[in-house]
Amino acid sequence: MLRGSLSQMNVIDLMQSLEMGRKSCLLTLTKDDEKCDVYFSEGQVVHAVYGTLKGDAAVFKVLRWMGGNFQLNFEGKTTETSTRLNTQGLLMEGLRLLDESNRDAGESAEEEDVSSTPELTAAVSRSAIRLPAGNAPIWEAPPWLRPSRRKFQSGSPGNRGG
Repeated sequence: MLRGSLSQMNVIDLMQSLEMGRKSCLLTLTKDDEKCDVYFSEGQVVHAVYGTLKGDAAVFKVLRWMGGNFQLNFEGKTTETSTRLNTQGLLMEGLRLLDESNRDAGESAEEEDVSSTPELTAAVSRSAIRLPAGNAPIWEAPPWLRPSRRKFQSGSPGNRGG
């Protein structure tokens, strides 16, 4: 058995290491009084249990853990299969969900901050960006950034040939 702290090696790093090493084992994650068992076969997550959650949902729940402990039991095996995605798919989807959750939490916090201050709400309303109608560009590059339309004539410094 191998034990460690998730503050030293997080859940994502652990799962990637087990996948790359094509390990078959039971990864037990604990934090306070919570526990998740994740079974690997040849580096692929085949079954996971977190309380009443099973499969992909159980894995997604623990990906956000930054603290807690882990234990690897290389004798741990299961005949159950509850996950639909492979290990990489679980990590990618879990990170997407985590990112979405963090973004939504940030937006709702910003909305709460703005709506709780009437002066700020009025200021935001007054400074709303108005987009041009039709096909007018929103932004146009200044002349010095636009591609040159000058043609080089013979004898000009830009012409290398005759």
